[in-house]
Amino acid sequence: IMDLMEQLDNDEGFTEYELLNKQREITEYFSSITFTNKNAKAILFVNDEKTVYGETNAAEEFDIENYFNSDIPEKVEELSGSVFWASGLENNYKNIYLIREYDNIGTLILMADVQLFQEVFENDEKNSGRDISIINENGIIISSNKMELVGSKYENHKNSEDYLVSTIESENGWKVSVSTSKSYLLKKQIRCCCVTSVNLSSLTWSGLSK
Repeated sequence: IMDLMEQLDNDEGFTEYELLNKQREITEYFSSITFTNKNAKAILFVNDEKTVYGETNAAEEFDIENYFNSDIPEKVEELSGSVFWASGLENNYKNIYLIREYDNIGTLILMADVQLFQEVFENDEKNSGRDISIINENGIIISSNKMELVGSKYENHKNSEDYLVSTIESENGWKVSVSTSKSYLLKKQIRCCCVTSVNLSSLTWSGLSK
C-alpha cells in the first residue's frame, strides 16, 4: 500500500488514462479491506495536492474542503504518524474517522460505522437504569445507548445520591461513561436475594424430604 500511495503523492507526469488506472487500482485494494470488515465503510487517500483517491461513494460523505478548513489536519500532524480519531464532522455522528498522516506522501483516512460501539451497549439495551456514553476529546457524546444524548455535550449532572458514575479514558483520549441508577442496582440486588432465597429453600426442602 505504501508503494501505491507514494505513486499518488502528486499527479505530475501521469496521463489521464494512467490516473484513472491508479484510481481503479487503489479503489479495488481499499474495497478488499473494507469488504472483510463489517464496521469499515471506506478507506480514502488524500495526497498533498488534496486529490482524493479511494471509494468514491464514501467521498460523497466526506467533504475534503471542509476537512482541510477544520482544525483536524493540524491535530493529525501534531501526532507525528500516530492515528487520530475524529467524529461529528459537520455534526454527523454516523461515522468515525481514523486518520493518519504519512510525511511527504499524504493522509490515509478510514471511515468506520459508529455501530462498532454497539457491542458495548448490547448487554444493556433493556436496562433503563443505566446510561452508557462514548465521549470524544471535545466532550461531545458520539454514541450512547440513549440515542437522544448523541451529539450533546457530556455533563456529569447525575446526582451522586441517586447515581453511581464511572468514567474510563481510552488511549485515544475518548472516554466511556457509565451512569447507573442506585434504585436500579437495589432492584437487582433484591431480585438476586429473592432468587438465592428460593434456591436455598429448595435445597433445604429437598434435603429434608430424603
